[in-house]
Amino acid sequence: MKIKLMVRKVKKSRQEGVSQQIKIHNLKDEKVRREYQAVITELFVEACAREHTYIGKGCGIGVEGVEGRYCGAAMKVCGTTRRRGETKRMRWWNEEVKCAVRKKKMMYRRLLDTGTEEAKKLYKDVKLEAKTVVRNAKNEGRLKG
Repeated sequence: MKIKLMVRKVKKSRQEGVSQQIKIHNLKDEKVRREYQAVITELFVEACAREHTYIGKGCGIGVEGVEGRYCGAAMKVCGTTRRRGETKRMRWWNEEVKCAVRKKKMMYRRLLDTGTEEAKKLYKDVKLEAKTVVRNAKNEGRLKG
């Protein structure tokens, strides 16, 4: 039985890796907290005025609407940070590492195709080499970053 492995490359856009996080730690500051409360109150009074109901009776805003209002107010008052998690973690990935991993995958495919002891020994050697290259690249990345 022969198994052929196919590797597909999927390119990500730069915006996919970027996410925003609300700086909720800013709410510890009394001035920011009061501003947030004022914005929330204003938003709900505005929504109830559109619905012609009282705040105590309920404004008919669904859970999604409430969540959106709280998050929007927090973003407005506290601010946001841009997080690029992948760029920090992937600095060690370079051409040398890519080539070593590609070679290891090729040897693994050859091992699956032939199944001989020679292919097994060759795969183990290449796997150890790739592991060393990756470790060295990661250590270099830690020293630089």
